[in-house]
Amino acid sequence: MLIIASCTYIYASVIGTVEELQGNVKVKPQNSIKKIKVLAGYQIQEGDILSTYEDGCAKIKLEDNSTLIVDTDSMVRFISGVDLKQENGKVYYKITSKKTKDALKVETNFAIIGIKGTTFIVKADEQKELLLQEGVVGINSIKEEFELYRKKINAEFEDFKAKQQQGFDEYKAAFEKYEKAVKTQAFDLQQQNKVSFEDNIVKEDSFDQNDADEFKYFEKLFDKN
Repeated sequence: MLIIASCTYIYASVIGTVEELQGNVKVKPQNSIKKIKVLAGYQIQEGDILSTYEDGCAKIKLEDNSTLIVDTDSMVRFISGVDLKQENGKVYYKITSKKTKDALKVETNFAIIGIKGTTFIVKADEQKELLLQEGVVGINSIKEEFELYRKKINAEFEDFKAKQQQGFDEYKAAFEKYEKAVKTQAFDLQQQNKVSFEDNIVKEDSFDQNDADEFKYFEKLFDKN
């Protein structure tokens, strides 16, 4: 039995490699009941569940050269090379592949996210949110239709924001923020926008400084300079 389990593990498909890590990071292989401590250079296999703890984070390079950075107290299940499940926590994704057949799919407990050539962050705890820095993502409901509130596009506001970044939060508050809600099973999110999820209610907003700082945090996390 031990020999069979070992062989299964060896010949499983490699999805990526843990390039760098900090603190406590563990993996539970598909055919194991135990978690093992992860070291730099560990090859992620199909079925692996990677967990980071209070002081842990990991940078993973996928086989297509995409990058994932798994923040502290997070868990990701690597179902296949194009199918991941973010069980909880916060993960930064920088996806390089733009081929439809190779498009990565990330499942969460609130939506399924289809990705091609994008950079984004998914938060999957009490705060359920997707921040999209570059590209476009497709967002699909797991169960019932979304009640989607799109942000209003106001020409006067956009002109003001372009000319004067400081203080635009106060200016934005003077306008009604959302269009009338629409029922939909799926929608696309454009870059420099974010969506938050509360049950089936989804609200779209533009980036603010806090969102930009989230990306800077991940980009500098393993920066040795």
